[in-house]
Amino acid sequence: MDVNIKVLADVSLDKYRKLREVVTTAMANEVMAVLKRDIPRPPPRGSMQFKSERQRRFVMAAKKRGDIVVPYVRASSKTQGSAHLQASYRVANEGESVVLYSDAPYAQYVVGDQQAAIHQGRWKTGAMAVEEVVQSGLLDDLVAQAIANMEG
Repeated sequence: MDVNIKVLADVSLDKYRKLREVVTTAMANEVMAVLKRDIPRPPPRGSMQFKSERQRRFVMAAKKRGDIVVPYVRASSKTQGSAHLQASYRVANEGESVVLYSDAPYAQYVVGDQQAAIHQGRWKTGAMAVEEVVQSGLLDDLVAQAIANMEG
């Protein structure tokens, strides 16, 4: 989701660039805070539904080979395995953009655009977190604060 900001003031290009960087970095940090804060409980037992007979056969064959262990044991910080989504978020300046991303290889299926059905309605997507921050009025506050700091 793109957020557009119009500055209706006489601001030099350098000041505008700095303002944009400050606001977008603050916005990315606020969105990250929403994603870190809203952790749902595990899904109810038996809530996994196969999308097709082919998927069910694949999973059952993997279980039989021992590639999949049931019940699933979540990795801890002391073991290898699942990345920890909450600790994987990063904010980075990339040229003229500020990007919030996750190092977790499965993030797109939990909080991203390809959210898996089992997570829908439980986990907020990144776009939902952005919308929450914008709707809360916090973006307006970030812009006002950045302008006040720039003028002061």
